[in-house]
Amino acid sequence: AERFTDHAFRAVGGGAPQLACAPVFVDCAVETIIAAGDHLVVLGRGLRTEQTSSEPPLLYHRGRFLKLPEAP
Repeated sequence: AERFTDHAFRAVGGGAPQLACAPVFVDCAVETIIAAGDHLVVLGRGLRTEQTSSEPPLLYHRGRFLKLPEAP
């Protein structure tokens, strides 16, 4: 999408874009595409992950960003 044009990225493996600013990357293979109204739901099978930072995860739920509680 155009909103990512100002961010550096690299193509990995099969050509999936990996944003340089993303703390975690999950490379997936498309398993199924389901039509849902005016959207497409894409289900993927995770192939590999890469953690590039120790930043905490970004959690977005019900229209706002949240922080996960500290692990005990």
